Amino acid sequence: MELEYDVRSRISSMKIHTSRTTTTEHITYSADGHVLEVLGENEWKFVYDENGNIISIMDKGRKLTLGYDSGDRVVQVADVELNGYDARGFVVRRGETKLRYNELGQLSSATENERFTAWYRYDDRGRLIAIHNAQGVTYQLLYADPMRPDLVTHLHFPSNGRTFRYLYDEKNVLVAMETTELRIYVATDQNGSPLAFFDTNGNIVKEIRRSPFGHLAIDTNPDFFVVVGYQGGIPDPHTNFLYLRKRWYDPLFGQWITPDWERLANQLTSPTDIFIYRFQNNDPINPLRGQTVNYMTDLSSWLKLYGYDVENILGSAYTKKIVYQPAAKVTSPQLAPDFGVMSGLQCIIDKVSEKFSALGFVPQPLLKMEARTRNLLPRVAYRRSVFGEGVLISRANGRALISVVEGVNTVVQDVVTSVFNNTLSRSSFHST
Repeated sequence: MELEYDVRSRISSMKIHTSRTTTTEHITYSADGHVLEVLGENEWKFVYDENGNIISIMDKGRKLTLGYDSGDRVVQVADVELNGYDARGFVVRRGETKLRYNELGQLSSATENERFTAWYRYDDRGRLIAIHNAQGVTYQLLYADPMRPDLVTHLHFPSNGRTFRYLYDEKNVLVAMETTELRIYVATDQNGSPLAFFDTNGNIVKEIRRSPFGHLAIDTNPDFFVVVGYQGGIPDPHTNFLYLRKRWYDPLFGQWITPDWERLANQLTSPTDIFIYRFQNNDPINPLRGQTVNYMTDLSSWLKLYGYDVENILGSAYTKKIVYQPAAKVTSPQLAPDFGVMSGLQCIIDKVSEKFSALGFVPQPLLKMEARTRNLLPRVAYRRSVFGEGVLISRANGRALISVVEGVNTVVQDVVTSVFNNTLSRSSFHST
């Protein structure tokens, strides 16, 4: 694979070489960073509304029109009603498929009349561990790497006793899969999505092509099921959904089927995070950048750059990571207690271990720590606007700019627009 980038470090061209063909795709983006076109062997074009929702998908002349409700959720395709939602915002109906969830908001079953009925099982970490259907077919997923607990290492079929083992590189990208009889090598794209599978002789066993948002377009060997799919997620052979980052994702429309309310309530790192169903802000081409930036602030972080990890060198810290201890997790700082309960002896042990692993002689400041991520929640107002709903007042070049939503509080909107629009702010006046 060969990649070219534009001036904003986004992928603008992709060239994929296999033993059979060479394909080239060119990508263009909107001013908001949304993917507009992917031109090549498969031509994809996307049209967005003013909120950034995909309202039209064009694939080789075929046009798919989407309709949304007031919550930016897909509800219809063309004139046909598609998705139905419950009070929590979960998709409970997609076409003829009915979906059910457990108490934790995880998809527990999917049913489509006279076609399939499937059940889904999870462990206490939220990992998908089994998929089984009414025909008796069971997919059992195992996670046997304690240092990378979210990677599927084995896929087991209890019906025939066959087990596939999955091998990854240091970047958690699938590179090979094997059984007792054979080994298959895997070629992936920049996001870790498998594209081609080769045997030990270099022959292509399976080749996959997808839409930019991950919908399966071409599969040369559909009977050969691979548990690692688009961006490393787990594909469901029944609903065509994808279990990605411990959430279910619909690659046909580029939306999550369940909103992440907890993340929205606790951390807002970008204004586009308020669109809780949208996938990667409509940019599935470029790898997702983590919210936590690894700043080089101390000696340990610099040593990791050269391949030395102090925590792995210390045996006690290394083994502590391997041992899993279930514990309640509170992500909201408002709900978490200020101090946890621990013994005095354990506190002394932790302090000694921390000093022993410190490589520098300058102590860390105890009063102030620099924030590594940006949280926009303190800057979001929760009170009702002085001028009512549907009125947004912003400042541009020292003057007030009034933006309104049509059909909401029209009388007040007209008054505020006529009085305040294009007026000077107080900071623009200077006394002499």
